[in-house]
Amino acid sequence: MIGATSIALADATAVAEVVDVVGLRVATPDADRDSAVEALEIQGVLRILEPAATAMAATRLGERDLVELARALSEMDAAVTSEAFVDAHYRFHAAIVAAGGNAVLIALIHALAASLEQVHSQPASAEARAAASRCHRDIYEALRAGDPKQARAAAIVHLAQEEHGAMRAALGRHASSRHAKSI
Repeated sequence: MIGATSIALADATAVAEVVDVVGLRVATPDADRDSAVEALEIQGVLRILEPAATAMAATRLGERDLVELARALSEMDAAVTSEAFVDAHYRFHAAIVAAGGNAVLIALIHALAASLEQVHSQPASAEARAAASRCHRDIYEALRAGDPKQARAAAIVHLAQEEHGAMRAALGRHASSRHAKSI
């Protein structure tokens, strides 16, 4: 481990550790923290980083990368479980970020995505998976066209959709928890 650095994420403090130069782990110090709030904060950071990574990849993807993205897209479309969808979703984004070629950006996005998966592991409905697949297809088409601006825009739309779903889930859990406390 090279060192640890505190990073402000909205009003929370996370500890990021750079491990073996390319690895990074993000952990919040408050174990009692609301996971929905944490997920929204992580998504806020991803909203900054992922569109940039997607735009960078648009001009750097090779044929093998496009084949991997198409395969992951097909698997997302065919997924009948949330777990299968999430696996294909992760591989789709990992291929995009890797194509960008920036090791620090790769480490940051992978660490944030892994942290998000830990705090936001609710199963997605079939409708939510279908909507996400459409967004991923738009990202893929922009990447295949080599259009960084369209790739960035498609990534922003996708992340906004995910954030909206997380906000709805957080509000639903908050309402349920308030209802349970009033009983």
